[in-house]
Amino acid sequence: MSDSEKTKDQIIAELRQQLEDQNHRLSLQVAVQRVHVEAATMRQSGDLGKVMLALWNGLVESGLRFERGSLNIVDLEAGTWQCYLMAPLPEELVEAYRSTPYFYQADVASGIHLMRSELLPLEFSQEYGHANPYMEPSFWVAPEDFPAQLEQMWGGPVPDSQQLIGRHGMDVPFSHGGIWCAAMEGESFDQDDMEIALQFSDAVDLGYTRFLDLQAAEERNRQLLIERAAESLRAEAMAMHQTSDIALLMAALCRNLETVGLAFDTCLISLTDEELDVLRLYAAMESDYEALIQSGFPIERILQKDLADDMQLVVTDVPLPFARENGYAMSGFEPRIIVQPDSFRDEMKAIWSWPGAPEGLAGSYGLNVPFDYGGIYICGLRGTVYTDPDLKLVEQFAEAVSLGYTRYFDIRTAEEAQRKLIADLEEELQTAHDMQMNLMPERPPEIPGLDIAGRCLTANHVGGDFFQFFPHNGKLAITLADVTGHAMEAAIPAVLFSGILDNQMESGASLEQLFSRLNRSMHRNLDSRTFVCFAAAELDLASRAVRLANGGCPYPYHYRSATNDIVELQVEAYPLGVQPDVSYPILDATLSPGDRLIFCSDGIVEATDTTDDLFGFERTATAILDGCRQNLSAADLIEHLFARLKGFTGDVSQGDDQTVVVVNVEP
Repeated sequence: MSDSEKTKDQIIAELRQQLEDQNHRLSLQVAVQRVHVEAATMRQSGDLGKVMLALWNGLVESGLRFERGSLNIVDLEAGTWQCYLMAPLPEELVEAYRSTPYFYQADVASGIHLMRSELLPLEFSQEYGHANPYMEPSFWVAPEDFPAQLEQMWGGPVPDSQQLIGRHGMDVPFSHGGIWCAAMEGESFDQDDMEIALQFSDAVDLGYTRFLDLQAAEERNRQLLIERAAESLRAEAMAMHQTSDIALLMAALCRNLETVGLAFDTCLISLTDEELDVLRLYAAMESDYEALIQSGFPIERILQKDLADDMQLVVTDVPLPFARENGYAMSGFEPRIIVQPDSFRDEMKAIWSWPGAPEGLAGSYGLNVPFDYGGIYICGLRGTVYTDPDLKLVEQFAEAVSLGYTRYFDIRTAEEAQRKLIADLEEELQTAHDMQMNLMPERPPEIPGLDIAGRCLTANHVGGDFFQFFPHNGKLAITLADVTGHAMEAAIPAVLFSGILDNQMESGASLEQLFSRLNRSMHRNLDSRTFVCFAAAELDLASRAVRLANGGCPYPYHYRSATNDIVELQVEAYPLGVQPDVSYPILDATLSPGDRLIFCSDGIVEATDTTDDLFGFERTATAILDGCRQNLSAADLIEHLFARLKGFTGDVSQGDDQTVVVVNVEP
């Protein structure tokens, strides 16, 4: 019919139809453009839900009636296929799916949720005709085995799958997957519907490409985050020096689990103790401290309060046979995801002696990962479902802990051996110390008219200083020896010298003979680096006349009561053993009533303070003089000198043996 033959109403109807068609095309273009923009502005893989919502709304606005729809994504390199499904779900199904790994994003739109299927081989989609890039656009009717297909996709029976048998749909491929739509119950799609869906395929393809790029970048970032967390955990394990450092390791484990975003209720490190035949469990439990105590948890099992926010560190031992029988995290088992049985609460009550163990633990997911000396166990929050990537993550953490703990275990073994060696050496040194102390008299000789005292402070367990008194035939010999060197290096020659000295004193040798014989003996028996500083005085008990010789010791001091002053008795020669033939001069003096004779080893005058300043001869003489003027007893004078010395040196460690001998002539 020509335009001239058309009625006005016909022309108006045609124009209206053309306008409606044009508006429809424009609306479709706008809807496609919105999907395109949403795809182009994706910032993270989770934004796929926004793209799918834009697609959903675009299809609806374009006049397509459908009940549910999905993007089927293909990874050609990996040969896998996965379905992202948007569908309205009743509340009971939402709750059922929310605790599964298939629940990807809630409420993409009001009442509409985004689900993600199992990752399946590409052959699955090709065998059953699910939208993929290898097929042509086609219409589809759900076959009788459709519920079985859904069971493979969603890891178990789908509640409403039987109702979908015979439901109409269509598959629209794009370069990396396909769009799938299911028609409303009792309806079907036609070619116009197919054309509408095809308009969106290019925009969806862009969205998928962005999704893959973002997902790959996020996975790289996540792996870097996991590696850094594992390295942090390894460093903490390697820094362990004692068993109590397990608290720091547990805190690091909790901290790094949170860093990588793995939700948990309790994390546990188990360590095998073969000697005690137990598996020791260190667990960080999420609980308020007071609430944990009120629930009947034994306070003696709480190793550290508030390890982290609302985390209590607890410890218990489980017999190894029981641990092996029940598959605890320990060497010899494979990493696995577990679901706790109905008996789990009773087991918790038993192993922790915890009558108030929480209910609802049955069915909770856990990650059980062994390492060489034990394992890591992660218990999920109620409703948390762990998957293989979570298991792989904890395996990385377990490897890090194992490497660090192996080093700690080796260090601990070495330290235990070292402690045993030190204990053995301490025992030997104590024996040597006792031997050195036995070289000196337990108490000074009691001689009428004399007040005698001596004291030796060794710098180590053992040293080279000692003193001795020898009463004989109305005389008293006072001796002080200082063997060069420190500790055992000096102690052994000191014991040797003491025996020789005692033997010579028994022979009744004179002071001149004594020094000459001792010198030759030391020169024969000691190496060239070892010699003996030795001072001796022979006091006539009747006349108080004193004869004195000195080979290398500080000059003895003579306090003279009559003049209330102190003088050095300056007599000296080489230490014993330096040269074979040495002449040792003798100095004669007389001790009057109230006089004092004081011998000091070089450990007194050579003691230093924090600035390395020496205590020196002047301070030594001043301290002695002050004590004498206070008329202190022999023992109190020694105490006075050591107190003055300690006040000077402060916290500086003693570098050499310190020995003082005092003889007071009573008024």
